[in-house]
Amino acid sequence: MDSRANVAIIIVSEIISTLFLFGLAYPRHGGGTGRGEKTWAFGTLVLTVGIVALAVQGFVSPWIGIVASNTMIVLGMMLLNVGMRQFLGRPLRSAFYGCLLALFFLSFIAFSFILPVLIYRLFIFSFTFAALSAELSFLWFETRVKFRGAMPSLVGSIMAFNAVFFLVRPFLTPLSTTSIFTLNMVNLWTFVIQDMEMVANSMGLILLQNHVLQAKLAESEEYNRILFADSPIPLLVLDPETTEFTDSNKAANGIYSVKSATDLMGKTPFDFAWPIQAGDIDSREAIKIHTARIVETGRDSFDWTNRRAGGERWYAHVEAARFQYAGKTLIQYSLEDITARKRAEEALQKAFAEKETLLRELQHRVKNSMSIIASLVSLEAGRSKSSHERETLQSLGNRIAALGSMYDMLFHTGKVEIIQLGAYLRMIVDTLVISFDCEGKGIAIRAAFDSLDIDVKSAISIGLILNELVTDSMKYAFSDGRPGVIDIELRREEGWIVLEVRDDGVGFPGGTVPPESRGMGMTIVEMLTNQLEGSLEISSASGARFRVRIPFLANLDTGTR
Repeated sequence: MDSRANVAIIIVSEIISTLFLFGLAYPRHGGGTGRGEKTWAFGTLVLTVGIVALAVQGFVSPWIGIVASNTMIVLGMMLLNVGMRQFLGRPLRSAFYGCLLALFFLSFIAFSFILPVLIYRLFIFSFTFAALSAELSFLWFETRVKFRGAMPSLVGSIMAFNAVFFLVRPFLTPLSTTSIFTLNMVNLWTFVIQDMEMVANSMGLILLQNHVLQAKLAESEEYNRILFADSPIPLLVLDPETTEFTDSNKAANGIYSVKSATDLMGKTPFDFAWPIQAGDIDSREAIKIHTARIVETGRDSFDWTNRRAGGERWYAHVEAARFQYAGKTLIQYSLEDITARKRAEEALQKAFAEKETLLRELQHRVKNSMSIIASLVSLEAGRSKSSHERETLQSLGNRIAALGSMYDMLFHTGKVEIIQLGAYLRMIVDTLVISFDCEGKGIAIRAAFDSLDIDVKSAISIGLILNELVTDSMKYAFSDGRPGVIDIELRREEGWIVLEVRDDGVGFPGGTVPPESRGMGMTIVEMLTNQLEGSLEISSASGARFRVRIPFLANLDTGTR
């Protein structure tokens, strides 16, 4: 009869320990702490398989019942030691353990098949197991630095006792022993002490890992406390179902002028809000809109107008995000006080409005002044007895009127940098038609203007060019009293503005303007065209034709070229 049944107790306890340790190594939320728990779990598994193989010794091949079983038991102990070293951050000594395991394996083969002597195997196993138990004992005592309490000392003491027992065990074993399962007191105590060691070690590892997880939890809570409670950014938590605040940090308490988060609990953003938000939206309705958007999309960003206890308005930029906690949907708000920025924007807008008003008033006065000057020039032209002086004054009056039309248009549109060129040129043409009495002279003007936005400076130059070209056509194309037509066209061709003035008058001899015939008007046209980096083409075929091409490179935001 042998004591094989005693191994069942060890197997059951090792299976339970293995399941617990694998539970620590592979929790539901992902991997463990990464500090030895997987090695401990695999160590107890290998140890358990080794003991199961040992239990069938005599019924299976010696390769399994003796060599494989004892080697796996030693390997399991080594893995427990390696796991403890990982936990403590000590060198793993993988090469040492590998050599020791290989030597153990070869020795058991030798004394199982070449020289099959039980007592030799007993000495080898006991001394190896004693050495590993002694090392594990020292490692357990070392954990007292990281884990306070009696548990490390207790497990370390059990390991030390186990090491001493296995060290003397070969000397206490009766010579009549033929198997580890031979029924005698030493074998019986071997299984009892072995079971006590495995249970103590496994439970110690479980408690140790639990302590590590608790320490990590406390560290995480402290980390979150620093991130939330001590954050310099005002943070609040809101329940979207009730739109009530459920938590806040110190910065938020300060910005709302309350002593603690308790003073905000149960209150809603409306309790601190200005009644009307941007866009003339009621604050209650705005809260519903933003809350629904955050719950649906997960995020939102907006400006919010608040009210202090004394009735003063202050502004906040809000970044909101949805999150889940304990199965409940909550919203976290982070606030940035932008009152100073809003006040600066309001002051800037007020100053801009004042400057715009002043500019419009200036434009109005310039327009009136030019109208007065044009009228005076027109009166003077009417009083002049010299036809040459009258024409000169009339041309001057038309130029002033062209500039006056610009300021009149700027005043009515409210713009200061950009103008609609086609509309401006049409105003100039209308003024010239009246000035030269085109209808009475039988001169028809046909104008086609594309809609082009251009800077004011360029528009003034183009307007003066048109004024001079049309004036020249009216003065010289029909000087013999004949009726006629003046065609004016403004269009955009790729990167160019093209202005054409054509008449069916007498034209020019040779198709060009003779140098001696170039008066002040044509000089102005050439000068302005050059300033705009454009080109002027003059031809004569059944009348005169003027074609001005100007690069269209205007920047509509700044009015610069």
